[in-house]
Amino acid sequence: MNGKHGLVLALKDGSQVPYVTNGAYADVFMDQQGAKVYKLFISEPEGGLRQTPKATLDAIRRDNFTTQIEAYRIAGSDAFLAAHVPQFLGLAEVASVHDATGQDVSHEYHIPCCYILQRLEGRDEKLDPLADDAPEHIKTFVKRCKALGITYVHDASVFGRSDPEHFKVIDFATREIEMPW
Repeated sequence: MNGKHGLVLALKDGSQVPYVTNGAYADVFMDQQGAKVYKLFISEPEGGLRQTPKATLDAIRRDNFTTQIEAYRIAGSDAFLAAHVPQFLGLAEVASVHDATGQDVSHEYHIPCCYILQRLEGRDEKLDPLADDAPEHIKTFVKRCKALGITYVHDASVFGRSDPEHFKVIDFATREIEMPW
């Protein structure tokens, strides 16, 4: 357990969305119906990662959010890519985030930096398109991404990697975000 069990994303429409997992830059929440996931970007505390100033880290998070949104929009406009990424459902209107005790912990997040995706079934694994044993359909996906301006797939993950018809890729962006270290 990572200490985030019990977090709830409160949306402006009154919906409550429970926490399910986290990534390097964001926490993920899933709606009660299990159809949508909400990716909400975290805000590092002062003196966080390698003593980098909070303003710098916050700018990196916002930039990461923006490049991911751009990538999902590009992918959604291409028939091949759209078939192999979760449906981008737009931006979430977040009101606040509360912990298991009901305390408002919104200050730990970039509240405007939250997007919604179709929930995918199964387990993900790293895309790893440069591996010697990478399937041809994964290599084709990456080539198509790069041709359309989605140039950062290094940290992408894939569901159904071995299925050339139904694989789905997440966590990609229009460009890599440079870290200050």
